[in-house]
Order: sequence, then C-alpha cells, then structure tokens
Amino acid sequence: MPNQEGDWTVRALDLAARRNINVSVHAFEPCAGTRALLMQRLSGHESVKVNDNALSSTEGEASFYSNEIGSGTNSLSEISGNKRELVRLATLDSFLDERGIGVIGMVKIDTEGFDLDVLRGGERALASGRIELVQFEYNWRWLLNHVALRDVFEFIKDKPYRVGKLVGNAIEVYEEWHFEMDRYFENNYVLIRDGSSLLNIVTYVGFDESNCASRIGKLSNV
Repeated sequence: MPNQEGDWTVRALDLAARRNINVSVHAFEPCAGTRALLMQRLSGHESVKVNDNALSSTEGEASFYSNEIGSGTNSLSEISGNKRELVRLATLDSFLDERGIGVIGMVKIDTEGFDLDVLRGGERALASGRIELVQFEYNWRWLLNHVALRDVFEFIKDKPYRVGKLVGNAIEVYEEWHFEMDRYFENNYVLIRDGSSLLNIVTYVGFDESNCASRIGKLSNV
C-alpha cells in the first residue's frame, strides 16, 4: 500500500496508545492541498494540531513549490515543481515559545534538503537540551543549499547531542564527522541527547586508517 498523508503520525499515536502514553503532536504542512488531506486523515485525533507554517532558520514568508498535492518532494526549492504558493516561515524556537511548549520527546524533519535550516531555527531548544530526539532526512537535495553532514556535526559541537544514522532496526552513532559520510545517499539520521536511554541501544561506529567504518567502544562522555 502506498504511503498516505499522516501515516507516520497515526503510527506514532498507535504506539503511544499501546503504552498508555499521552502525547501531543504538532504537524507542519505548508502546501494547502496536502494540508487539507492531512487534516482530513487526522480529524479524529484531538491530540494532533496541523500547522500551515514551513519551519526554517528564519521567520517571514517564502515561496513553496509543488508538482502535485500529496507529493513527498514539495519544498521551498523551485526544483520541486511549477506550482507556487506563498507560505509563512517560522522557526522551531519561535513556535515553541509562542505555544509555551517545554520538553519535546521527538522532532521529525523531512524538508527535502532544508533540514539543516530547521535545525538552525531550533538552536536555543537544542542548546538547552529540551528535545530528546531529532530525526532528519539526508540526501542529494542538501546540495541545493550547499550544506553537508559535516555542517550538522559543526552545528551540534557545543550542544548536548550525538549524531546517529538509522540502519534497519538499529542506530549507528558517530563521535565525529568523517568525509566518507558525505556521499549524499538517501538516509535518515538522528540527533540523540546526551543522557538519553536511547544511547544504551545504539552501535558506536568509527573509521579506521583505511577509511572503513567499523564498530568501536563506548563513546567519550556518554
């Protein structure tokens, strides 16, 4: 069955319900047509709020491009299609402040090459460790914004997080950036806050003198 708008949110709510965990979800969908589909899909879930902002590194307005309603590649880049609409930009920090939201369990980012902008827009929240886990997508579209995974490692250098990659049902965590990582292949990465119980189930990975990735011992200061 093809993916539908809201699949990830519905799955997360189902997992939380099974564990008797109360959660509140804020979803962001700038494309008006896709947002309508998402709101219809999630209409029975009172704990979900669908917002019309596009999260970025700054506030303001920007053009949002799409090729069709519901497309998974709609974005702030004109490469995403010839349908254009003006959308409001918000930063994660400003959104959390306006809503009075404190601790966040997880932030999931999939913005077609603009993921680092979203991270930068949440710099204060990340610096204070208010978010336990951030998942973001990495692929060739990062090249459109002239950014790399190396920039993520630099961004969190003074923040209480580790960079990891989702590999099947496991998480590989890296202590530092290595040039072999920046190949722009489609992958999902995570930032895990220091002290999180998630660090107890990860595999720690490093690179040897031959530039091959291999499992290493416990990271420093975990």
